[in-house]
Amino acid sequence: MSIQFAILGPTELRVDDQVIPLGTAKVRALLAVLLYHAGEHVRAETIMELLWPQRGSETARRLLYAPVSRVRAVLRTAGLPHALVRGVNTGTYRLDVDRNTVDYYRFRLLVAEARQATSQQQLERAVTALTTAINLWRGEPLPELRGAQAEHLRRDLQTRQLDAQKLLAGGELALGRHDNAFTRLEQLIPAHPLDERLASLWATALHAVGRSPDARQFVTAFRHHYRRRMRTEPVLDIRPAPPTPPTPTREPPPVLLPPAAAPSRQLPHDVRDFTGRDDLISTLDIAVAGGTNIIVVTGMPGVGKTTLAVHWAHRKRQSFPDGQLYLNAEAHGPVPPLQPEDALTRLLVALGVPAKRVPANLEEQRSLYQQLTIERRLLIILDNILDSRQARQLIPASLTCLTIITSRTRLIGLNIREAVHTITVPPLTEPQRHQLLHRILASQREDIPSESLTKIARLSGGIPLALRIIGEQIAVRPLAPIHELADDLAAHLLDYEGDETGETTLRTIFAWSTNHLPARAALVFARLGLFPGPTISTPAAAALAGIDIREAEADLRTLTRTHLVEHDVGGRFRMHDLLRLYAADLVKTKETPERRHHALRRLLDWYLLSAANAARLIDPTNAPVPDLPRPEQTAITLTTLTGQIEAIRWCEIERVNLAPLVQLAKAEGYYRHAWQIPGATHGAFGRYGSQTDVLQSLQVAVDAARIDGHDEGLLGSLNNLGTTQLDAHDYQRAHDAFSQALQLAEQINHVPAQLLCGHNVAVARMRSGEVTAAIPILEQVLALSRTNEIPLGEGSALHNLGDAYRALKQHTQAEWFYHAAIAIWDKIDAPRWRSRDIVRLAKLDLETGSPQQALERCRLALDLYGPTIDDSTRCDAHITAADAQRQLRHYEDALMDAVAAREVAAGRHDRLRVAHAQAVTADTLVAMGDTENAEKQIRVALHELPDGSSAAIQSLRARLLAARAELLHGQSRRLAG
Repeated sequence: MSIQFAILGPTELRVDDQVIPLGTAKVRALLAVLLYHAGEHVRAETIMELLWPQRGSETARRLLYAPVSRVRAVLRTAGLPHALVRGVNTGTYRLDVDRNTVDYYRFRLLVAEARQATSQQQLERAVTALTTAINLWRGEPLPELRGAQAEHLRRDLQTRQLDAQKLLAGGELALGRHDNAFTRLEQLIPAHPLDERLASLWATALHAVGRSPDARQFVTAFRHHYRRRMRTEPVLDIRPAPPTPPTPTREPPPVLLPPAAAPSRQLPHDVRDFTGRDDLISTLDIAVAGGTNIIVVTGMPGVGKTTLAVHWAHRKRQSFPDGQLYLNAEAHGPVPPLQPEDALTRLLVALGVPAKRVPANLEEQRSLYQQLTIERRLLIILDNILDSRQARQLIPASLTCLTIITSRTRLIGLNIREAVHTITVPPLTEPQRHQLLHRILASQREDIPSESLTKIARLSGGIPLALRIIGEQIAVRPLAPIHELADDLAAHLLDYEGDETGETTLRTIFAWSTNHLPARAALVFARLGLFPGPTISTPAAAALAGIDIREAEADLRTLTRTHLVEHDVGGRFRMHDLLRLYAADLVKTKETPERRHHALRRLLDWYLLSAANAARLIDPTNAPVPDLPRPEQTAITLTTLTGQIEAIRWCEIERVNLAPLVQLAKAEGYYRHAWQIPGATHGAFGRYGSQTDVLQSLQVAVDAARIDGHDEGLLGSLNNLGTTQLDAHDYQRAHDAFSQALQLAEQINHVPAQLLCGHNVAVARMRSGEVTAAIPILEQVLALSRTNEIPLGEGSALHNLGDAYRALKQHTQAEWFYHAAIAIWDKIDAPRWRSRDIVRLAKLDLETGSPQQALERCRLALDLYGPTIDDSTRCDAHITAADAQRQLRHYEDALMDAVAAREVAAGRHDRLRVAHAQAVTADTLVAMGDTENAEKQIRVALHELPDGSSAAIQSLRARLLAARAELLHGQSRRLAG
């Protein structure tokens, strides 16, 4: 079976040359994103930004489930049932398909093969490959995607296509196929009026077809237009050569390089065990093949910029017969950066100019340098460049020369003025780290298990220099146990010396970048070492540094230009683990404990008050956390959140930071912050996602509240902990937490808390199967809530009484209680709880034989309450809708809802709901006659089903066993027949 995917035009899937219908534009868009990143993990946030750029993230997340389900169905039709993989605990999706089945990757492979051509015969094959590659394009790529990020992807693809077109035109001209090149270029020139390489090819083609006057006229017009628009002189490489240049106004420097002089070969040694970087090597190949002659390789200290450039240069040195020059500009190191006069002197000497005849004047040096490089095929590596100004002095104007610049700084000036091609070198991936370390240690220690090797390699953070230091330390201690080495390396890695760098340590290399920072930017960098989370916003960084937001913005821009921090999505910033470790050491050695104390206090205050504001907007019915500091008592500037959606978005983004912040608060003695932050965020975080981080934070909160001696804080933390355990189906631990809270409430005579805790104890008992024992307690709570006018308590009691009577199969009473609860939720404007009870009514409809009404209620909950609904309710709505669709014989729709339910439950690590979704899927497949897949689903569901004796677990197990028995009975009947 032949499978072909296409994204270089409208997204398509062909199986044996038959087009497979993909469905809606969003389904095609999702498939396009996954195909563009085939084989790679793609973050859900990235997908949502490309599919719904104008939507809030929570709304987009809800909308994503249906396209994911449809893509799975399409892939199943194509014989790829397991190709779409959801990353466990990562919030990512990966499409596992052969990249050669995707037109984009076939295009890249063909172009990469073509640029290898050196001989005439190879050139013929290259032109054929390029023609095939360009014919893969069927229109605008990725047309289903929207937004700024989509435009960026399209521009990248279209740039690749233009590079291939230019490479093909050059090949056709070299083979004498002038008419083909002329026709091709004639279509490209109007759309790219400032492309120097394209202009050179067009002028050459005009000459080749006998239109030399037109060529000269075009060159004159192009130069004029280019100077007017770009305010600089273009460089055109035209063959045959243009007319004889005018007589110079002064005597040119004498030709100092004799024709017989040997070319300079200055490349440093290549790294023998160079590992990974295939994508960057390919990017360099494609850029050069497309006519690019200035490339900037940038990245953080120690990431391997020079190693990459030198390795690529060794692979391609035969393409530069006139020599390969190498210059270390010493921007970051133990000596001052190289001055332009000294740098040009070194380059001129390398080009054969005797040292005593090098001009003393900078302009004369540059003039001679340009003269000696014109029309020569030179590769020049300018390593360790400080800034655009230093680089610009050393770049040849000739298009026959290739200049590769490495710099820790983003050379923004070159990007804007010269439109250079920039490649950012990231840290090595985990497999690449493992591979490199294995190569380093191959002759030293062969007894290291793969898991241990991966663990040690992870310490490096993907920095090759760190890996070599790790390898050296392991090699010199051959008898040391791996766990001891790992602990020692983790503690001292910054200070170990590398085997290739002599006295240079990681700390020294990082210091070369930080020592030249402006004072305030250096302060921000050091303070970021105190931050325990993976990404930070500008306002949080401002609070940590004790500066205003505008100052923080400027300093973070400075740090990103030098790759000491990196941009993350949504205007946030992240720091490499080793740089964070270095920054943490800096702040400990250069700042007093008092200054660090104030910095942490500002950070924790900012997060606490921001979380409290978000919680108030998300659910105003929840009681606020007690004893919050007033904003005017703090030295921070809070971020203004304008509504519920923005508040939910803030919580989503910051969630990954808050658990480590809570741990830090407790460890540093900020016990009140350590229980107040989880208290403020519990209502939001309990709605969605895995609850592991919530449980960890709440356990810390309980301990911190006890140390703080704050009874209300301890009461709230215990109740929140029990609620989270209850939702995770851990009913015994939930009962224990609620019982401790109830005992404390009685000790301090806190009547509202006694009511809440008593209610929660009853719910835990009911979930454990003690339904009849729970009902009197819930009725008492209901009466007391009404007497004391506590609507939240009244609504919760009504809801749980509905659950109790539904468990007893007393559907009329259950329906009454659910409607009564909804009336309370309407009164206090609590849409989250309203949607929950609407789904409960849908379950009642299903159990009493009304699947159509059940389906309508589920759709109401999902569509009307999307922004406020929680994951548990969303999952229940999809499961109930799937069961209703199955009963209505809408089997495909049932499977889509079941898949959506499974996605939500898996994201929450809710094994009971995952098993429930699998059970509905199995029943649906049985109804469709697909018994083989139904049996697989039952096996998976029984495996996922958690241990326990609760009514929900036992009921679901019985359903699955009954379905399996029915399948076996059906098989027996078929065999007997």
